[in-house]
Amino acid sequence: MSRPRDEGLMDRILGSAFTTFGDQGFQATTLKQIATGAGISAGSVYNYFPDKESLFKATVEHGWDVFMVDLESMTQALPRREDRIKVLMDRGFDMLKPALPLIRGMLFEASRLKLLQPQLERLSAIISLLFSPDPGDPGEAAWKDSEAQRRVMIRVIVLGVMANVALVDGEVEEASIATIRSAMDDFIAAIAFSATLRPGSST
Repeated sequence: MSRPRDEGLMDRILGSAFTTFGDQGFQATTLKQIATGAGISAGSVYNYFPDKESLFKATVEHGWDVFMVDLESMTQALPRREDRIKVLMDRGFDMLKPALPLIRGMLFEASRLKLLQPQLERLSAIISLLFSPDPGDPGEAAWKDSEAQRRVMIRVIVLGVMANVALVDGEVEEASIATIRSAMDDFIAAIAFSATLRPGSST
């Protein structure tokens, strides 16, 4: 008979894993270090995860879930598109630095690349909602007609941002992330309310 899962302990393990993988990367991290960070024995970690790979996968999925649930709530809490976009940028870039080693693991290690695809699909759908026109906007109909193309464009942009950040040298991380953020702010300011995000609308 399997032991019941202690959700509080699970959260501690995932929290420690996120921090430890974040500080050291996948290869340098051990389950013992993660257990120490969670204040438990290494054997307790094995009650929940058979190996480091499965824990890495769960940590990635948990991190994405926390971020995306937060974004999903914004679609209801913030009625104006301009406000939703600002919060998306703020929270997205705030998450980049602590999640950077996990992002590098997903992008550059082939055995874990498959972790990224479903998360990108989900994130693209959420961002598409966040960018949707305000009620009564004249571009609303064209926006709905271009859903598939827009999600492809969003995936390309998000993956491009992640790849650029992942390639940043550790000594200049903060400055480089700030530069990428500034470039994205300029890009969004130029297109967010234009026909570029409304394929099929007249210009």
